[in-house]
Amino acid sequence: MRKVLVLITLFAVSVSFISCASVPTNSKLLLDASRRGDIQTVKSLIAKGADVNHKKRSHVGETALHVASENGHTNIVKALLANGADVNQQTNGGWTALAKASDNGHTDIVKVLLSNGADVNVIGLGDTGLPALFLAPMEGHYDIVKALLEKGADVNAKVRQINISGGGSSTVTALDIATKKGHEGIVQLLKKAGAKEYEARSVPGTGATISPATLQRGIQRMESLLSPFQSALKGRNEVRVKNPNDFSVVAGVRKGNAGMNLHVPANGTASVFLPDGKYNIFFVYSNKPDALFQGDSFTLNHNGVEIQIVKAVGGNYGIRRVR
Repeated sequence: MRKVLVLITLFAVSVSFISCASVPTNSKLLLDASRRGDIQTVKSLIAKGADVNHKKRSHVGETALHVASENGHTNIVKALLANGADVNQQTNGGWTALAKASDNGHTDIVKVLLSNGADVNVIGLGDTGLPALFLAPMEGHYDIVKALLEKGADVNAKVRQINISGGGSSTVTALDIATKKGHEGIVQLLKKAGAKEYEARSVPGTGATISPATLQRGIQRMESLLSPFQSALKGRNEVRVKNPNDFSVVAGVRKGNAGMNLHVPANGTASVFLPDGKYNIFFVYSNKPDALFQGDSFTLNHNGVEIQIVKAVGGNYGIRRVR
């Protein structure tokens, strides 16, 4: 019988601290005011010559337009654009202002950005950047999906599976995301706009093929073994799961009533980004879809964690079957 070993490795999250003296004061204040929604201060700082395209010197690399779009400050977005803000500038992770607004459900800002030339099909240069049409369906933002499609969003664009890096070539479309999330209205909207389902995909290690619908049902069945969660976890610490096996894995990270699920394809890698705290992790394997396994808990404190599921014989596994 083949057994499975889960290896957990910590890695540091590198953050560079820049002396305040090296950052133009007005430009830094502009970014802060844009984040909190202080329109009067924003106007005053712009009048004093603050750089509207100043990029925060951190691992994030946001501008005032990014933070205003993310936090729903429409009047500030308009003021920044009127004074020369680059509507398509990206953060270090590849996020545009349009992506930020689409992800957070700010329909009015999405429309303002689109009317000011936002590239509806831009794919971020960083590891996490995605077109806006891939972000809006995640939380069921129907009106935003509609606005993006009306501006020419590529309904059949494919990107690497979200948070997948190395070891795999799985790709998804906006339709895949909407289907997985159960947003039927968006599914129909995308199909009406010409969205097509995937062609059959090869199943690693079997030589067989499987349809997208069958693959999705398999993932949903595996996820059904995991405990439901009331709120999704979002943070900056990477939890990376490597799966060098010929079966896929659904991993569930839990902290109280909050959690995240991620699908790790065979011979692939997937990540989620979580806040600091102590977490439990559970696994369901596609070759044992009715069994639930639990791994050792881990703690995040401004660090990342890499979990590798490797083949092993004998030894202490740090994983146990709980169902």
